[in-house]
Amino acid sequence: MTPDELLTEIRSRGSQITVDGEDLRLTGRVGSLTEELRNQIRAQKADVISLLRQEEAAAPALLPKEGQLPVSHFQERLWIIQKLDPKATEYNLVTVWPFGTRFDADTLETALRWVIARQSVLRTCFRETPTGPVAILLESDVVPVQHVLLDDLGEPA
Repeated sequence: MTPDELLTEIRSRGSQITVDGEDLRLTGRVGSLTEELRNQIRAQKADVISLLRQEEAAAPALLPKEGQLPVSHFQERLWIIQKLDPKATEYNLVTVWPFGTRFDADTLETALRWVIARQSVLRTCFRETPTGPVAILLESDVVPVQHVLLDDLGEPA
């Protein structure tokens, strides 16, 4: 089995293999790799490490998680639409979730903050620069969660 075939076989079994210095790290379900497969990994360790490093070098660079980031073509298009018509709402989504009488606002806020912290798209804003728009990733604690009581509105029509 070639190193390429070996990596494909490991990954097809739901395991991951990574390089840690001069060592290989295997993660996955216990028992997913046979002893024969483990022996082949040991025998081809240097070639597998070389192949994994080549894959890593060929992988696209990840963007930084802070500061100014370039916008995608789609984001630029949305920015242009908003510049042309600042009151346009075609891309806004509004949802109403009816809650029973035992609604816990603190639990909802905790859940929203967790989602906001995990999903950078929810805390991305755009700033205009002389060269065009840039995306700015905000810290998760910067995004406000407001409590608005609607008791005074009465029953819906």
